[in-house]
Amino acid sequence: MIVMTMALCMSNLCSAQSLKDVNNQVIGKVEKNGIIRSSNNMMIGIINREGMIRNYRYALVGKLDTKGDIFDKDNRLLGHVAENGEVTNAQHQLMGTIDAEGMVRNAEGKNIGSARDAPVVPAALFFFFSLLEIPV
Repeated sequence: MIVMTMALCMSNLCSAQSLKDVNNQVIGKVEKNGIIRSSNNMMIGIINREGMIRNYRYALVGKLDTKGDIFDKDNRLLGHVAENGEVTNAQHQLMGTIDAEGMVRNAEGKNIGSARDAPVVPAALFFFFSLLEIPV
Protein backbone atom coordinates (compact mmCIF):
# COMPACT_ATOMS: atom_id res chain seq x y z
CA MET A 1 0.00 0.00 0.00
CA ILE A 2 2.78 2.45 0.89
CA VAL A 3 4.57 1.71 -2.39
CA MET A 4 1.28 2.01 -4.26
CA THR A 5 0.71 5.40 -2.60
CA MET A 6 4.16 6.55 -3.70
CA ALA A 7 3.55 5.25 -7.22
CA LEU A 8 0.18 6.99 -7.38
CA CYS A 9 1.79 10.21 -6.24
CA MET A 10 4.36 9.88 -9.01
CA SER A 11 1.76 9.15 -11.67
CA ASN A 12 -0.29 11.60 -13.66
CA LEU A 13 -3.38 10.52 -11.72
CA CYS A 14 -2.38 12.56 -8.68
CA SER A 15 -2.32 16.33 -8.99
CA ALA A 16 -1.10 18.66 -6.25
CA GLN A 17 -2.94 17.96 -3.01
CA SER A 18 -3.15 20.49 -0.21
CA LEU A 19 -2.00 19.97 3.36
CA LYS A 20 -4.01 22.17 5.71
CA ASP A 21 -3.81 23.28 9.33
CA VAL A 22 -6.67 23.07 11.84
CA ASN A 23 -8.04 26.38 10.54
CA ASN A 24 -8.30 24.93 7.01
CA GLN A 25 -5.47 27.16 5.79
CA VAL A 26 -3.11 25.63 3.22
CA ILE A 27 0.29 25.03 4.83
CA GLY A 28 1.76 22.86 2.11
CA LYS A 29 1.06 20.65 -0.84
CA VAL A 30 2.17 17.40 -2.44
CA GLU A 31 2.64 17.40 -6.21
CA LYS A 32 2.26 14.48 -8.61
CA ASN A 33 6.03 14.23 -9.09
CA GLY A 34 6.66 13.68 -5.36
CA ILE A 35 7.65 17.26 -4.61
CA ILE A 36 6.45 18.59 -1.27
CA ARG A 37 6.00 22.38 -1.12
CA SER A 38 5.44 24.89 1.66
CA SER A 39 2.45 27.24 1.74
CA ASN A 40 4.43 29.88 -0.17
CA ASN A 41 5.14 27.34 -2.93
CA MET A 42 8.80 26.76 -2.02
CA MET A 43 10.01 23.20 -2.51
CA ILE A 44 10.87 21.74 0.88
CA GLY A 45 11.37 18.13 -0.14
CA ILE A 46 10.91 15.35 -2.62
CA ILE A 47 10.34 11.60 -2.44
CA ASN A 48 11.56 9.75 -5.50
CA ARG A 49 10.39 6.39 -6.85
CA GLU A 50 13.11 4.57 -4.92
CA GLY A 51 11.92 6.04 -1.61
CA MET A 52 14.81 8.48 -1.23
CA ILE A 53 13.75 11.63 0.64
CA ARG A 54 15.63 14.79 -0.29
CA ASN A 55 15.38 18.31 1.08
CA TYR A 56 15.05 21.55 -0.87
CA ARG A 57 18.78 21.45 -1.64
CA TYR A 58 18.37 17.89 -2.99
CA ALA A 59 20.54 16.59 -0.14
CA LEU A 60 19.57 13.12 1.02
CA VAL A 61 17.80 13.44 4.38
CA GLY A 62 16.15 10.06 4.64
CA LYS A 63 14.52 7.13 2.96
CA LEU A 64 11.33 5.15 2.99
CA ASP A 65 11.35 1.39 2.62
CA THR A 66 8.60 -0.78 1.17
CA LYS A 67 7.27 -1.68 4.65
CA GLY A 68 6.61 1.97 5.54
CA ASP A 69 9.67 2.43 7.75
CA ILE A 70 11.26 5.88 7.58
CA PHE A 71 14.99 6.24 8.13
CA ASP A 72 17.25 9.28 8.43
CA LYS A 73 20.25 9.85 6.15
CA ASP A 74 22.43 7.75 8.46
CA ASN A 75 20.02 4.81 8.16
CA ARG A 76 18.66 5.21 11.71
CA LEU A 77 15.01 4.29 12.07
CA LEU A 78 12.86 7.37 12.70
CA GLY A 79 9.45 5.79 12.58
CA HIS A 80 6.83 3.97 10.60
CA VAL A 81 3.77 4.84 8.56
CA ALA A 82 1.26 1.97 8.60
CA GLU A 83 -1.28 1.22 5.90
CA ASN A 84 -4.06 2.20 8.31
CA GLY A 85 -2.55 5.68 8.69
CA GLU A 86 -0.96 5.21 12.11
CA VAL A 87 2.36 7.01 12.43
CA THR A 88 4.77 5.73 15.08
CA ASN A 89 8.25 6.75 16.16
CA ALA A 90 11.33 4.52 16.33
CA GLN A 91 10.22 3.25 19.76
CA HIS A 92 6.86 2.18 18.25
CA GLN A 93 4.99 4.89 20.17
CA LEU A 94 2.04 6.48 18.43
CA MET A 95 2.84 9.94 17.07
CA GLY A 96 -0.51 10.39 15.39
CA THR A 97 -2.83 9.21 12.65
CA ILE A 98 -3.98 10.16 9.20
CA ASP A 99 -7.41 8.63 8.64
CA ALA A 100 -9.14 7.64 5.40
CA GLU A 101 -10.78 11.08 5.15
CA GLY A 102 -7.38 12.76 5.48
CA MET A 103 -7.82 14.09 9.01
CA VAL A 104 -4.45 14.37 10.77
CA ARG A 105 -4.50 13.87 14.53
CA ASN A 106 -1.73 13.83 17.11
CA ALA A 107 -1.20 10.96 19.57
CA GLU A 108 -3.82 12.44 21.91
CA GLY A 109 -6.41 12.45 19.12
CA LYS A 110 -6.39 16.23 18.68
CA ASN A 111 -6.96 17.43 15.13
CA ILE A 112 -3.76 19.08 13.86
CA GLY A 113 -4.63 19.37 10.18
CA SER A 114 -5.80 17.62 7.08
CA ALA A 115 -4.27 15.91 4.10
CA ARG A 116 -7.40 15.13 2.14
CA ASP A 117 -6.59 13.15 -1.01
CA ALA A 118 -2.84 13.58 -0.37
CA PRO A 119 -0.68 10.46 -0.17
CA VAL A 120 -0.20 9.33 3.44
CA VAL A 121 3.60 9.13 3.44
CA PRO A 122 4.36 12.70 2.29
CA ALA A 123 1.64 13.95 4.64
CA ALA A 124 3.23 12.04 7.53
CA LEU A 125 6.65 13.47 6.66
CA PHE A 126 5.17 16.96 6.66
CA PHE A 127 3.21 16.67 9.91
CA PHE A 128 5.23 14.26 12.06
CA PHE A 129 8.86 14.01 11.00
CA SER A 130 11.36 16.85 10.96
CA LEU A 131 13.17 15.76 7.82
CA LEU A 132 11.73 18.60 5.79
CA GLU A 133 12.54 22.20 6.56
CA ILE A 134 11.38 25.43 5.02
CA PRO A 135 14.25 27.30 3.34
CA VAL A 136 15.17 30.66 4.86
